[in-house]
Amino acid sequence: MWNKIYRSIFPCFVLCFTLYSLPALALSPREGAGIFLEEIQIGEKARAELLENIPQSIEGNERGSAIADTPGGVFCLVASAAPRDSRDEDVKNELEAARLEMNRLAARRNLMVYLAGSGADRTRYRHDDALGEAISSQYADIAANGIQSAAGVEGEWAFALVWAAPGVSIALRGAPLASGRLRDDYCSFLYDRAKKEFDAGRYAGALPIFKHIHDLKWANINLYLDASECFLRTNDAREAGKLLDELVKTLGDDMGSDDLARAGRLFRETGDRKSALGAFKLARERYNEGK
Repeated sequence: MWNKIYRSIFPCFVLCFTLYSLPALALSPREGAGIFLEEIQIGEKARAELLENIPQSIEGNERGSAIADTPGGVFCLVASAAPRDSRDEDVKNELEAARLEMNRLAARRNLMVYLAGSGADRTRYRHDDALGEAISSQYADIAANGIQSAAGVEGEWAFALVWAAPGVSIALRGAPLASGRLRDDYCSFLYDRAKKEFDAGRYAGALPIFKHIHDLKWANINLYLDASECFLRTNDAREAGKLLDELVKTLGDDMGSDDLARAGRLFRETGDRKSALGAFKLARERYNEGK
Protein backbone atom coordinates (compact mmCIF):
# COMPACT_ATOMS: atom_id res chain seq x y z
CA MET A 1 0.00 0.00 0.00
CA TRP A 2 2.78 2.49 0.90
CA ASN A 3 4.46 1.69 -2.40
CA LYS A 4 1.28 2.60 -4.27
CA ILE A 5 0.99 5.91 -2.39
CA TYR A 6 4.66 6.68 -3.03
CA ARG A 7 4.34 5.85 -6.73
CA SER A 8 1.34 8.18 -7.06
CA ILE A 9 2.82 11.10 -5.09
CA PHE A 10 6.44 11.04 -6.26
CA PRO A 11 5.83 12.14 -9.91
CA CYS A 12 3.80 15.11 -8.65
CA PHE A 13 6.55 16.00 -6.20
CA VAL A 14 9.19 15.86 -8.95
CA LEU A 15 7.07 18.02 -11.26
CA CYS A 16 6.46 20.65 -8.55
CA PHE A 17 10.12 20.70 -7.57
CA THR A 18 11.20 21.06 -11.20
CA LEU A 19 8.81 23.94 -11.83
CA TYR A 20 9.89 25.66 -8.63
CA SER A 21 13.56 25.26 -9.54
CA LEU A 22 13.25 26.74 -13.02
CA PRO A 23 14.23 30.44 -13.25
CA ALA A 24 11.46 32.88 -14.02
CA LEU A 25 11.06 33.40 -17.74
CA ALA A 26 13.02 36.51 -18.69
CA LEU A 27 11.03 39.39 -20.11
CA SER A 28 12.18 41.09 -23.29
CA PRO A 29 12.53 44.89 -23.11
CA ARG A 30 9.29 45.22 -25.09
CA GLU A 31 7.40 42.88 -22.75
CA GLY A 32 8.75 44.68 -19.69
CA ALA A 33 7.83 48.03 -21.22
CA GLY A 34 4.28 46.81 -21.74
CA ILE A 35 3.96 46.03 -18.03
CA PHE A 36 5.62 49.32 -17.02
CA LEU A 37 3.36 51.42 -19.24
CA GLU A 38 0.17 49.77 -17.97
CA GLU A 39 0.38 51.85 -14.80
CA ILE A 40 0.81 55.21 -16.57
CA GLN A 41 -2.09 57.17 -18.07
CA ILE A 42 -0.62 58.24 -21.40
CA GLY A 43 -3.25 57.13 -23.91
CA GLU A 44 -3.44 54.03 -26.07
CA LYS A 45 -1.91 55.63 -29.18
CA ALA A 46 1.23 56.73 -27.32
CA ARG A 47 1.53 53.35 -25.62
CA ALA A 48 1.21 51.47 -28.92
CA GLU A 49 3.83 53.67 -30.66
CA LEU A 50 6.31 53.27 -27.80
CA LEU A 51 5.92 49.50 -27.71
CA GLU A 52 6.27 49.30 -31.47
CA ASN A 53 9.49 51.32 -31.48
CA ILE A 54 11.27 50.08 -28.35
CA PRO A 55 13.93 47.44 -29.23
CA GLN A 56 13.03 43.81 -28.70
CA SER A 57 16.52 43.19 -27.29
CA ILE A 58 19.23 45.38 -25.73
CA GLU A 59 22.83 44.22 -25.36
CA GLY A 60 25.13 44.80 -22.38
CA ASN A 61 25.26 48.37 -21.12
CA GLU A 62 23.40 49.80 -24.10
CA ARG A 63 20.17 51.74 -23.81
CA GLY A 64 17.17 51.39 -26.07
CA SER A 65 14.80 54.28 -26.69
CA ALA A 66 11.55 55.05 -28.46
CA ILE A 67 9.61 58.20 -29.32
CA ALA A 68 5.83 58.56 -29.62
CA ASP A 69 4.54 61.78 -31.18
CA THR A 70 0.80 62.04 -30.58
CA PRO A 71 -1.86 64.76 -30.26
CA GLY A 72 -1.82 64.11 -26.51
CA GLY A 73 1.89 64.90 -26.18
CA VAL A 74 5.34 63.70 -27.16
CA PHE A 75 6.80 60.78 -25.19
CA CYS A 76 10.28 59.26 -24.91
CA LEU A 77 10.84 55.85 -23.34
CA VAL A 78 14.33 54.62 -22.43
CA ALA A 79 15.16 51.07 -21.33
CA SER A 80 18.35 49.44 -20.08
CA ALA A 81 19.32 46.34 -18.13
CA ALA A 82 18.57 46.65 -14.42
CA PRO A 83 21.47 46.11 -11.97
CA ARG A 84 21.97 42.47 -10.99
CA ASP A 85 23.90 40.23 -8.64
CA SER A 86 23.57 42.26 -5.46
CA ARG A 87 22.62 40.24 -2.40
CA ASP A 88 22.36 43.33 -0.22
CA GLU A 89 18.87 44.77 -0.64
CA ASP A 90 19.94 48.32 0.24
CA VAL A 91 22.77 48.24 -2.29
CA LYS A 92 20.43 46.80 -4.91
CA ASN A 93 17.92 49.60 -4.32
CA GLU A 94 20.65 52.25 -4.59
CA LEU A 95 21.96 50.77 -7.84
CA GLU A 96 18.46 50.60 -9.29
CA ALA A 97 17.75 54.20 -8.30
CA ALA A 98 20.97 55.34 -9.98
CA ARG A 99 20.16 53.38 -13.15
CA LEU A 100 16.64 54.81 -13.28
CA GLU A 101 17.96 58.35 -12.90
CA MET A 102 20.45 57.80 -15.73
CA ASN A 103 17.63 56.53 -17.92
CA ARG A 104 15.48 59.52 -16.96
CA LEU A 105 18.27 61.92 -17.98
CA ALA A 106 18.77 60.05 -21.25
CA ALA A 107 15.03 60.17 -22.00
CA ARG A 108 14.88 63.88 -21.24
CA ARG A 109 17.84 64.62 -23.50
CA ASN A 110 16.38 62.53 -26.31
CA LEU A 111 13.07 64.32 -25.99
CA MET A 112 14.69 67.76 -26.08
CA VAL A 113 16.72 66.83 -29.18
CA TYR A 114 13.57 65.53 -30.88
CA LEU A 115 11.56 68.66 -30.10
CA ALA A 116 14.11 71.48 -30.36
CA GLY A 117 17.09 69.92 -32.10
CA SER A 118 15.98 70.64 -35.65
CA GLY A 119 17.68 74.04 -35.38
CA ALA A 120 21.07 72.46 -34.67
CA ASP A 121 23.58 71.36 -37.32
CA ARG A 122 23.65 67.61 -36.68
CA THR A 123 26.93 67.18 -38.56
CA ARG A 124 28.56 69.49 -36.00
CA TYR A 125 26.57 68.42 -32.96
CA ARG A 126 26.57 64.69 -33.49
CA HIS A 127 26.49 63.49 -29.86
CA ASP A 128 22.81 63.31 -28.92
CA ASP A 129 23.35 63.25 -25.18
CA ALA A 130 25.57 66.36 -25.24
CA LEU A 131 23.19 68.15 -27.61
CA GLY A 132 20.23 67.21 -25.44
CA GLU A 133 22.00 68.52 -22.35
CA ALA A 134 22.82 71.80 -24.13
CA ILE A 135 19.24 72.27 -25.31
CA SER A 136 17.89 71.36 -21.86
CA SER A 137 20.13 74.01 -20.31
CA GLN A 138 18.99 76.62 -22.81
CA TYR A 139 15.28 75.91 -22.31
CA ALA A 140 15.17 74.85 -18.68
CA ASP A 141 12.49 77.48 -17.99
CA ILE A 142 10.10 76.05 -20.60
CA ALA A 143 10.70 72.46 -19.52
CA ALA A 144 10.60 73.07 -15.76
CA ASN A 145 6.83 72.84 -15.35
CA GLY A 146 5.89 71.17 -18.61
CA ILE A 147 7.85 67.93 -18.70
CA GLN A 148 6.78 64.95 -16.60
CA SER A 149 8.44 61.62 -15.95
CA ALA A 150 7.98 58.18 -14.47
CA ALA A 151 10.44 55.36 -13.86
CA GLY A 152 10.43 51.79 -12.65
CA VAL A 153 11.89 48.28 -12.90
CA GLU A 154 10.11 45.36 -14.52
CA GLY A 155 11.83 42.00 -14.64
CA GLU A 156 15.42 42.50 -15.76
CA TRP A 157 14.80 45.96 -17.23
CA ALA A 158 14.88 49.52 -15.92
CA PHE A 159 12.55 52.01 -17.64
CA ALA A 160 12.14 55.78 -17.67
CA LEU A 161 9.40 57.65 -19.50
CA VAL A 162 9.56 61.41 -20.07
CA TRP A 163 6.84 63.36 -21.83
CA ALA A 164 5.85 66.90 -22.78
CA ALA A 165 2.28 68.17 -22.93
CA PRO A 166 1.07 69.53 -26.30
CA GLY A 167 1.62 73.19 -25.34
CA VAL A 168 5.18 72.55 -24.19
CA SER A 169 5.90 70.50 -27.31
CA ILE A 170 4.77 73.39 -29.51
CA ALA A 171 6.86 75.90 -27.54
CA LEU A 172 10.02 73.78 -27.76
CA ARG A 173 9.58 73.05 -31.45
CA GLY A 174 9.38 76.74 -32.19
CA ALA A 175 12.13 77.88 -29.84
CA PRO A 176 15.23 79.34 -31.57
CA LEU A 177 18.65 78.09 -30.50
CA ALA A 178 21.38 80.56 -29.51
CA SER A 179 24.32 79.09 -31.43
CA GLY A 180 27.08 80.45 -29.19
CA ARG A 181 25.52 79.17 -26.00
CA LEU A 182 24.60 75.88 -27.64
CA ARG A 183 28.22 75.29 -28.64
CA ASP A 184 29.54 76.25 -25.20
CA ASP A 185 27.11 74.01 -23.30
CA TYR A 186 27.62 71.14 -25.76
CA CYS A 187 31.42 71.34 -25.55
CA SER A 188 31.39 71.75 -21.78
CA PHE A 189 29.38 68.54 -21.37
CA LEU A 190 31.70 66.62 -23.68
CA TYR A 191 34.80 68.05 -22.02
CA ASP A 192 33.64 66.72 -18.65
CA ARG A 193 33.27 63.29 -20.22
CA ALA A 194 36.70 63.42 -21.88
CA LYS A 195 38.27 64.68 -18.67
CA LYS A 196 37.09 61.58 -16.81
CA GLU A 197 38.78 59.40 -19.41
CA PHE A 198 41.91 61.57 -19.25
CA ASP A 199 42.14 61.55 -15.45
CA ALA A 200 41.80 57.75 -15.47
CA GLY A 201 44.69 57.46 -17.92
CA ARG A 202 42.46 56.28 -20.77
CA TYR A 203 44.05 58.67 -23.27
CA ALA A 204 42.89 56.77 -26.35
CA GLY A 205 39.31 57.16 -25.14
CA ALA A 206 39.65 60.86 -24.37
CA LEU A 207 41.45 61.90 -27.55
CA PRO A 208 38.58 61.51 -30.07
CA ILE A 209 36.33 63.62 -27.83
CA PHE A 210 39.02 66.30 -27.48
CA LYS A 211 39.45 66.32 -31.28
CA HIS A 212 35.72 66.75 -31.81
CA ILE A 213 35.57 69.66 -29.37
CA HIS A 214 38.61 71.25 -30.99
CA ASP A 215 36.89 71.07 -34.39
CA LEU A 216 34.12 73.22 -32.93
CA LYS A 217 36.72 75.89 -32.06
CA TRP A 218 35.86 76.03 -28.38
CA ALA A 219 38.34 78.41 -26.74
CA ASN A 220 39.26 76.58 -23.55
CA ILE A 221 42.85 76.58 -22.30
CA ASN A 222 42.58 73.36 -20.29
CA LEU A 223 41.12 71.57 -23.30
CA TYR A 224 44.20 72.42 -25.38
CA LEU A 225 46.58 71.39 -22.61
CA ASP A 226 44.79 68.11 -21.90
CA ALA A 227 44.53 67.26 -25.60
CA SER A 228 48.25 68.02 -26.08
CA GLU A 229 49.12 65.70 -23.23
CA CYS A 230 46.86 63.02 -24.74
CA PHE A 231 48.82 63.22 -27.98
CA LEU A 232 52.06 62.86 -26.03
CA ARG A 233 50.79 59.86 -24.05
CA THR A 234 49.74 58.19 -27.29
CA ASN A 235 53.18 58.80 -28.81
CA ASP A 236 52.30 61.63 -31.16
CA ALA A 237 54.66 64.42 -30.12
CA ARG A 238 54.27 66.20 -33.46
CA GLU A 239 50.52 66.76 -33.02
CA ALA A 240 51.07 67.71 -29.39
CA GLY A 241 53.53 70.41 -30.44
CA LYS A 242 51.20 71.79 -33.13
CA LEU A 243 48.35 72.04 -30.65
CA LEU A 244 50.53 73.76 -28.05
CA ASP A 245 51.70 76.28 -30.66
CA GLU A 246 48.08 76.99 -31.57
CA LEU A 247 47.19 77.45 -27.90
CA VAL A 248 49.93 79.97 -27.21
CA LYS A 249 49.17 81.93 -30.38
CA THR A 250 45.40 82.10 -29.91
CA LEU A 251 44.90 82.12 -26.13
CA GLY A 252 48.36 83.06 -24.83
CA ASP A 253 47.18 86.43 -23.50
CA ASP A 254 44.61 84.66 -21.31
CA MET A 255 46.95 82.02 -19.91
CA GLY A 256 47.99 82.26 -16.29
CA SER A 257 51.36 81.32 -14.87
CA ASP A 258 50.24 77.75 -14.07
CA ASP A 259 48.90 77.27 -17.60
CA LEU A 260 52.14 78.50 -19.14
CA ALA A 261 54.29 76.38 -16.83
CA ARG A 262 52.33 73.28 -17.84
CA ALA A 263 52.65 74.25 -21.50
CA GLY A 264 56.40 74.61 -20.97
CA ARG A 265 56.67 71.12 -19.51
CA LEU A 266 54.69 69.68 -22.42
CA PHE A 267 56.77 71.56 -24.98
CA ARG A 268 59.85 70.09 -23.34
CA GLU A 269 58.42 66.58 -23.72
CA THR A 270 57.86 67.19 -27.44
CA GLY A 271 61.56 68.08 -27.78
CA ASP A 272 60.87 71.76 -28.57
CA ARG A 273 63.34 73.32 -26.15
CA LYS A 274 63.00 76.86 -27.55
CA SER A 275 59.22 76.96 -27.09
CA ALA A 276 59.55 75.41 -23.65
CA LEU A 277 61.98 78.13 -22.50
CA GLY A 278 59.69 80.81 -23.94
CA ALA A 279 56.69 79.41 -22.07
CA PHE A 280 58.63 79.16 -18.78
CA LYS A 281 59.88 82.73 -19.16
CA LEU A 282 56.37 84.04 -19.77
CA ALA A 283 55.08 81.98 -16.85
CA ARG A 284 57.58 83.68 -14.54
CA GLU A 285 56.49 87.10 -15.78
CA ARG A 286 52.83 86.31 -15.23
CA TYR A 287 53.59 84.97 -11.77
CA ASN A 288 55.40 88.20 -10.84
CA GLU A 289 52.33 90.09 -12.08
CA GLY A 290 50.16 88.00 -9.80
CA LYS A 291 48.47 86.12 -12.63
